[in-house]
Amino acid sequence: MSHEIVRGLPSTHGDHYQLNTTTIIRHAARTYPEQEIVYRTADGGWDRYTYADAYARIQRSANALRSIGVGPGDVVGILDWNSKRHYELYWAIPGLAAVMLQMNLRLAPEDLAYVTGHSDASVVLIDESLLPVAEALAPHTPNVKTWVVMTDKPLADITTTGHWHWTHALDLFVGHLDARVAHLPQADFHGQLLAEAATRLVPHPLARLWYYEAPEHRTGVVFQSDDDHSAPEHFDALIGTLERCGGRGTFYLMETTYLADEKAAAWWSAGHTFGPHLNVFREKTQRPIELWFDYPAETARQTAIFNQRYGRRSATQQSHCAPWCGTMDFVPLYQSHGYRLLFAYLSGPQPLINRFLCGSGRPIRFHDVDGTAHDVWQQPLPTYDDASLRERIGAEPDAVFAEFAEIFDDAVARTHTAFAILSHPISFATYSRPFIERCFEHVQAAGIPIVNADRWLEFHDRRRAVEVRQRESGEIVLRGLRGGVVVMWPDERLPEVTVDGRPAEVVVDQRLGRRWAMVRVAGDHPERELVVAVRGERDGR
Repeated sequence: MSHEIVRGLPSTHGDHYQLNTTTIIRHAARTYPEQEIVYRTADGGWDRYTYADAYARIQRSANALRSIGVGPGDVVGILDWNSKRHYELYWAIPGLAAVMLQMNLRLAPEDLAYVTGHSDASVVLIDESLLPVAEALAPHTPNVKTWVVMTDKPLADITTTGHWHWTHALDLFVGHLDARVAHLPQADFHGQLLAEAATRLVPHPLARLWYYEAPEHRTGVVFQSDDDHSAPEHFDALIGTLERCGGRGTFYLMETTYLADEKAAAWWSAGHTFGPHLNVFREKTQRPIELWFDYPAETARQTAIFNQRYGRRSATQQSHCAPWCGTMDFVPLYQSHGYRLLFAYLSGPQPLINRFLCGSGRPIRFHDVDGTAHDVWQQPLPTYDDASLRERIGAEPDAVFAEFAEIFDDAVARTHTAFAILSHPISFATYSRPFIERCFEHVQAAGIPIVNADRWLEFHDRRRAVEVRQRESGEIVLRGLRGGVVVMWPDERLPEVTVDGRPAEVVVDQRLGRRWAMVRVAGDHPERELVVAVRGERDGR
């Protein structure tokens, strides 16, 4: 939609020019640059600055708004007190020929949402102190595309979600996720729809690869853990329970971990893996650091220290404590240090535990806004324990477990999405065991292995490297095989199948709304083709 700027009628005195707010404030700054403006500060004190200073800030505000796409006719809401910044926006927004919407702080969220939606506001500017109001408003205002937090604090000190004290990956979803359907892996449904269309709309049903390592695995589970200065006995309790349920995990250790090197080596030999916990706080201090500047050097330093100490490390990373300026900022950094799977999306705050923030539980490769595909996987994390959940998990572990069981059972029966689970050893030993232990046992009862993050990464790399094609004869050809994958195709009967001329075991099962024949193909044949031959006419239509 285009908007025409009305320029008015020309003056009969030949002195016509635009008499608008921009002209007025520019005239004041040029004519009376030292004239002072006195204003009240948020802490109840008084301060002052000049017309020239105010005009410079107004220009910066207008340029910042223009940089996020605000232009003529756009409606910009302001959720702020009677502040200096609010005063400056009175000039900056009209200066772009945009429309300013004053948002009444005293309205209920539903009423304020109505006003915001009716005004068609696409951008809302919020004072940091009013973030709780904005978070209550956001689910009811889908028309708002951009939320801007206004603060004078350093970026690392901003609390954007009411829990984290730095800009966080979670901020990509708060206010945008529809909580009513967050229990559904919507992106997986869309992917399955496309795959089903490709499978059906051809003369012969096409073969594809199953999501997991074995035909009987109807979902997959990966486990990781943060050290967070847990005591050795806390590790003993968590790892003992995990192993009792047949599971293995990946543990990210603090630089000053209490876990003895010998204990870590023994668990490594038992199938667990370890990596550094790149933490947002400097050791032995409580001050958040400006990690936008320090994080690359800190990542290199802590990675080098871990390598030197243990002689090996996980190729995965738990990045919850990383500052999140944009979706791709640190992905090339992680990749340069050999980290190729990131547990990127922790499902906080409380209402979002056991929910799918980005519509899937499966790992997805990072793709930049320009289409660049980074060779790094992002793994969502729907189920976890955390200090923010201590009260809820401690008070109602049965209810929290029931939420997990509901989405897990749905995955086994219908959606086949994957799960990542996180438990801190100190949390497990002090309050979350009744919840996490039941999750482990529930997964084990379903026959699903709990694997460490490096095995999870290795499988998905292996699966992505395999090329699947079909000959006119119906034979399925695999190339690039390293290890094992499961080949599947629509088939109502139990066919006879050979792999490279040798008989192969076939499983026929109901998946994704129809019956599929499934064969596990294993071996190390990256440079040659393996042929999967199905005897007789396939019955997949």
